[in-house]
Formats: sequence, structure tokens, C-alpha cells
Amino acid sequence: MTTRLSRSGIPGLEPGAAIRCEPVPDHEDWRFVGQTLNSGPMPAIIYFSLTAEQSLELDPYNQFVTFLNAGEQSKFRVFSVTLPFHTSDMKECETAFSKWANIYNSGGDLVSGFVRKVSSALNSFIGDGYISPNKIFVAGLSRGALLAAHIAVSNPNIQACLGFSPVTVLHDLNEFSDAEIHSERARLKIRRASLHNDTVISGLMRIPVRFYMGNSDTRVGTRNAFEAVHLVAERAAEEGVRSPPHEFVMYCSVGKNGHGTPPDVFRAGAEYILSLID
Repeated sequence: MTTRLSRSGIPGLEPGAAIRCEPVPDHEDWRFVGQTLNSGPMPAIIYFSLTAEQSLELDPYNQFVTFLNAGEQSKFRVFSVTLPFHTSDMKECETAFSKWANIYNSGGDLVSGFVRKVSSALNSFIGDGYISPNKIFVAGLSRGALLAAHIAVSNPNIQACLGFSPVTVLHDLNEFSDAEIHSERARLKIRRASLHNDTVISGLMRIPVRFYMGNSDTRVGTRNAFEAVHLVAERAAEEGVRSPPHEFVMYCSVGKNGHGTPPDVFRAGAEYILSLID
């Protein structure tokens, strides 16, 4: 199903506004913004984009966070962790997917390993009193959205999943076709990392999902993202849900290969998550 972007606006910082994140004690690679961790459990938004610092501090990747107005007085915290093979060097980040493909080609399973790492951290955050167990939301940009969806499937505490320009089918990416995946076992693991499989579809069916996508994204595939949402909504309808809360929002593509996300889309996504928190 397709919805239109909300233009009602929310109070928040403007793109480019300075945000400073803080480390999470005893959790390497994790950062957060919001009230101090010793002020008790709060609703949490887990956001994946690049490195933890870039996701929370670097414009335009942190625009979702700025529109959330996730300051020291906010009633929630935003956490982030560094994605696999990402560093502060943006040029090096551009090769991350090639490294993902190499991991699978060598028999590994990068997505499952990352999901286990994040799920373990979330359980620790709940135990440490940093986040409210019944108020956790995941969001991600591009490959971060793919990972956010898998984390939502694996963790019953997740209440909703939001994706901006989401990667949904790994084996359609140039890096994976160029890698010439050599074994059927590797190809199976890559298909399982896609969002077009029964485990993911069934897992996402239980929660609200919204994906924002450019109408001509040739980098990761507009149709792939639509199909992912449609499959989830279709499965929910088959289970008797009269109005499945699974939405696909399409906008005019921007950026290289149509894979950009404009500020009004980040703002609309922030508004959506805030409406679920209230």
C-alpha cells in the first residue's frame, strides 16, 4: 500500500544543526543522544546509517535524528552502532558492500552475526535500565534499513521498523553480482539476508513498518523495496488483519542513482516514529 508524505511538520532541529553523541559504557562502537543514561529507562530509537558517530552527528545522514529533536530534554534516547566495515573515512565506506560480498563468498554470514551483536546489546541496555523494554523502535538508512528490519524480526521488544531508501535484496546489488558467488550455500545465505523471505515477512508482519523510497532508485531497486512491504502486508491480510500497518511511501528520486533521501522525507519519518512513541 502507498501513503502520501505528511507535511504537518514537527518541532525539531534544522538539517546541519550540531548534535554531540556520547559513548555507551562498556559497549564499544555504540553511541547515543538524549538524556543521561543514569536518569532511568526511556523509550529508545535504534538508528543505523554509517558509523555510530556519523549516524548521529553527520549531516545529511543524521537528519532523521535532528528532526526527532533528540536533545537532553527529550523523552527518548537515540542509539546507534557502527555498521560492518564502516569507518570515519567515507571513501572506505563506499567499498563496504564489496567486503560484505567477500564475507559471504568465504562462507560467512555477516547479517546474522551483526543481528546477534545488536540483540545482545539491546538486552544489556534493558538490563542496565537504559531503555524501556516495551518502547524500542528501529530505523535505518540504505543498508542500515536492511539490518534494522532483521533486528526487528529477531527481537520481540521492537515495536516498529522504519526504513529510508532501504536495501532489501542483497543479490541484486552490483557488488554481489561482481563477486561471482561460488557456492550454493553462500547463495542461500545471501537470499536469507534479503527481506523477501518467509522468516522476515512473518516477523515483520507483527509490527508497523514504513519504507520511504525514491521512485527511480537504480542503486538498490525501488520495486524491490515495494515488493518487500507488499509481501508483509499481503501476509498480514491472509492472517485476517483488515488494515495491515505496513506502508510504502514513494517520493521523487534525488541524488546519485536516485538513492538519496531529502530532508522532508527524514522529517516525515521522524514524525511517524514520534507518533508511535506518544
